[in-house]
Amino acid sequence: MGTSKARGKSFPTMIETAILLMLFYPPFVKGLFFEVHMLITAISYGLAFIGYFVLLRKQNDHSPLFPAGIIEYGLVGLWAAYILSLFVAIRPSEALESIIRFTTYTIIFILVSRTINSENSLKRVLAVVFSTGLVLSLIGLAAYTGWKLEGALINNRISSTFQYPNTLATYLSVAFVIGVTLTQRAQNYYCQALWSGANMIILMAIFGTLSRGAFLVLIPALILYVVLQPKGERGFAFISSTVLFTLSAGLAFLLKDYRTNIAVAWVIILGGVIVGAALQYLIGLVLSALRGIENNSKTKKFYITGLTVFMMAVAATGIYSVSRTDVGAFKRLTSIGLTESSVIERGYYYSDAIKIIKDYPVFGTGGGGWASIYKQYRSIPYQTIEVHNFYLQTMVETGIPGILAIMVIIAGLVRAVIKLYQISDSAKKSAAAGIVTGIFILLANSALDVTLSFGASVILLYTLFGSVRALELMQSDNCDKDVTIGGVKNLLPVRKYGPVIAAVLLLIISTSVYIGLRYSAEAVDAMKKDSIPEQQRVLKIARAFDPLRPQYYTWLARSERLAAKGDSERVEQALRYAETAVYLDKTNVEYRLVKANILFMTKDVDKAIKEVENAVALDPWSQESYDVLTYMYTTVGKYYVKNGDVKTGQMYFRKALQVPKDMKKKGDELEKMEQWKALRSEVPLTLSESMKKNIQEIFHIMKDMGIAI
Repeated sequence: MGTSKARGKSFPTMIETAILLMLFYPPFVKGLFFEVHMLITAISYGLAFIGYFVLLRKQNDHSPLFPAGIIEYGLVGLWAAYILSLFVAIRPSEALESIIRFTTYTIIFILVSRTINSENSLKRVLAVVFSTGLVLSLIGLAAYTGWKLEGALINNRISSTFQYPNTLATYLSVAFVIGVTLTQRAQNYYCQALWSGANMIILMAIFGTLSRGAFLVLIPALILYVVLQPKGERGFAFISSTVLFTLSAGLAFLLKDYRTNIAVAWVIILGGVIVGAALQYLIGLVLSALRGIENNSKTKKFYITGLTVFMMAVAATGIYSVSRTDVGAFKRLTSIGLTESSVIERGYYYSDAIKIIKDYPVFGTGGGGWASIYKQYRSIPYQTIEVHNFYLQTMVETGIPGILAIMVIIAGLVRAVIKLYQISDSAKKSAAAGIVTGIFILLANSALDVTLSFGASVILLYTLFGSVRALELMQSDNCDKDVTIGGVKNLLPVRKYGPVIAAVLLLIISTSVYIGLRYSAEAVDAMKKDSIPEQQRVLKIARAFDPLRPQYYTWLARSERLAAKGDSERVEQALRYAETAVYLDKTNVEYRLVKANILFMTKDVDKAIKEVENAVALDPWSQESYDVLTYMYTTVGKYYVKNGDVKTGQMYFRKALQVPKDMKKKGDELEKMEQWKALRSEVPLTLSESMKKNIQEIFHIMKDMGIAI
């Protein structure tokens, strides 16, 4: 990629179309939150990138696959941080999945930054982002108005195919800002009207998510968008976005009252589209007329006064509509404070994440480390596999290298924006404003929620990174000179062949892991049919394709234990499987309990007890762990008493009786916390029926033997 001219020659329409399709579909497979969907995407992206590389070489294009810029070094640094963390990962299989994800994201960055080689190609990429948001909105509004679409409506909040309202709202907020950007860059008033009419649909869907976090970020984002506009464009950006936002607010709350009537609901939606388009057409005409009128003239003052009155009327209409509709929904969007349960819980997530970071500061816990270890550190018994803060989660997983890489990425973005604002092309400045605002929305929301835990959101973010970088490169005569690495010729061999090598590895590893998952699904079917031989057969195949996944070893351990029926060799094999599972995920309570069960079968009761005690230490708020621990203490105590070692039996009985006291102590600590009272009404640890039964049995045994506890 020596010059922008070379970049332009390397992109036939077919390849560009394929890349645009790759940008379009991720949100429609549950936002790529789940591993199986991410693996399929990684495989397809890997294949596409290899095909792209082959095509470039056939065209005799031997330029680097990405330029040597600060943003690139930051993105590669974040990817490398996840690779480094694999070697110290608490759960290697999750760490590998994170590497797969970030390799996929980096590939899309490279493809987008090469796709955009002109203002028209930039518009096509932005149009795909907007179109994705529009389709997501239509699906969400369809579910909102009564169509049966699974997961697209959760607790009367629009979630569309993401099946999570807050992340959907963030994605749509970016699409809305991109829509305003495309409106500004439209060729005529009719095109402006079409973009704005479609944008009304997106805005109504955003309001339908009832996401407070999204609006907390969207309003300052719109201010940022206006501020970043070049001189002469701020008025259009402010008026257009304000009118659409206010009008859609009124219609969205009105829609909430009539959504059970499909006909009326869609009249409101389509009416909003028409009114939004018409108002945008009028705004375009008025602003165009103002540009042709001399400053301080009576005519210009008349137009400005009329425009001001018009905006006030639209705002008043929107406010009136909101005030006449559902008070609860309006209150939800406008009320958020430090006493909210979600805010209190997030405070605990963040403080517990900091505890983990202090214990694993250098390379972190590996990808997926939070989900593996948080129960050991949690201050209160919450349940979440995400920190709800991308930056803290990155530090938990990758330590210092990961957060440094993010800082480099942000520095590269700032540098790119400064360079772009030094040019005279207002169209590119305006486009950059929309893209940077979109990045701000994603990065800001990711500090409050799980936005970037969805692969589709990260792909959108990397698409915007690629767009900014491409705009910057279009202003550079020779992009290889952006950053110089002394003595290594700007890492040209790595930049030429490194990405395609990574894509090949991505394809191989993702395919292997995916095949393992498919066989594990067959194992689940075999479990349901109680077919142990078939279950073991497919699990061994799954293990061969994905040897790092501890779940496969645990399932094999269970099946071997069930099939053993007194066969000591099979019991020993079951124990080896269980030990491997624990080795591959040292913090998993379930795997340790499985291992303890098998150890108990081998009469190694002390080690069995130790494993259960370890399980309790790993999750001090787990009722199941305490139940199993009480059962094990009771059973081992009975074993020793039966074999004549009463003293040892008494020791284990006392330990069993101590468990409820330990639970009560933890519960009392929790009850003293005022914040816990605001979150929950009951302490999660209770004296369960199984625990009562074991304690009663202990008292009966000791009473019969005439022995005091």
